[in-house]
Amino acid sequence: MYLAHSGVAALCVAAQRHYALLMPQLEFPPEIEAQTGGTFRYRPFFFASFEGLQLPVFSPLFLPLLNSAADAYKAIKRKGHRMRKIQITRDTTETKITVDLNLDGTGQYDNKTGVGFFDHMLDQLARHALMDMTVRCDGDLHIDDHHTVEDVGIALGQALSQAMGDKRGIRRYGDCLLAMDDALVRCALDLSGRPFLVWNVDLPTQKIGSFDTELVREFFQALSTHGGITLHVDQMHGLNSHHIAEATFKSVARALRDALETDPRKSDAIPSTKGTL
Repeated sequence: MYLAHSGVAALCVAAQRHYALLMPQLEFPPEIEAQTGGTFRYRPFFFASFEGLQLPVFSPLFLPLLNSAADAYKAIKRKGHRMRKIQITRDTTETKITVDLNLDGTGQYDNKTGVGFFDHMLDQLARHALMDMTVRCDGDLHIDDHHTVEDVGIALGQALSQAMGDKRGIRRYGDCLLAMDDALVRCALDLSGRPFLVWNVDLPTQKIGSFDTELVREFFQALSTHGGITLHVDQMHGLNSHHIAEATFKSVARALRDALETDPRKSDAIPSTKGTL
């Protein structure tokens, strides 16, 4: 294929000169370089020879790198170059707990409390809130699951509160009406700093496997109290206890995801007329 028009050839030459000026390397802010181990020092263009010209060609391999850099930059800007990550520990005579939490994650999870069904529910919370969450708990399971479930709720609420910082830029409010088979659960919440739980959930059995269903409420009471969350949870329908419990965790997770997101119209403001939350 030949370049039939001299204007096209001239344009290619101009493009070559233009991109040559841009292309020693693409540089990213140092905080992104540090986060990614310098993997963004890539050239987004390569030059191909054609009829004696070095033509700039965009590399499709650069697109995922550029998207990752943009995501990292958004996460940094959201909190004024402060990443919303925290690690906390809670050590009592009943439980020893470590929580690693990243509010700007992708929903990765690794939760091990010794209570299988509860781990499954924590996984749902992380995945659907898009929080990266690792929980370790060594609790007095020889007594029952109560202290483990409640204390993890306490620790996770504390981690959430500390990771949010002054809550600058967040949407603050979130809600979700979530269906799971026979279960339909509605959650509305406010990251107000004023803990309050309204709980209208009726789990029809006392057990899900070996898990005491009354502990679902205990977990959310602890999360609300120590996370400073006004939390309303209402079961609209439901026959199966597993479905109702899981729909509850997922509904809260989706509402949390919305409330924790940055408000693009007020990304630098605390969402309150009081100026503080």
